[in-house]
Amino acid sequence: MRRSELFEALTATYGEALGTSLAADLALVQLGGRSMNAALADGIDPAKVWAAFCDEMEADDEVRFYHRSLTRERSAGRSG
Repeated sequence: MRRSELFEALTATYGEALGTSLAADLALVQLGGRSMNAALADGIDPAKVWAAFCDEMEADDEVRFYHRSLTRERSAGRSG
C-alpha cells in the first residue's frame, strides 16, 4: 500500500473532513498511541498504519481492503 492509497481509502470511506481529523487525532494503540500522520512521519509502512487504523475502527473487510480495488483499477487502466 502506498501512502496515497491510504489517504484515498481514508477519504473515500470517511469523507475528507472526518478522514483528515481521524488521521491527525485518532491514537492507534498498536502504533504506540501515535496518530496515522505521526506514524507515517516516523517512517512506519503505510500498510501497517492502515491495518492498525482498521483494527482500531473495527473496520469491515470492504474498508480494510479498499486499496486493493484501487490497485486493480489502475492496473486495468494501464493494460487497456
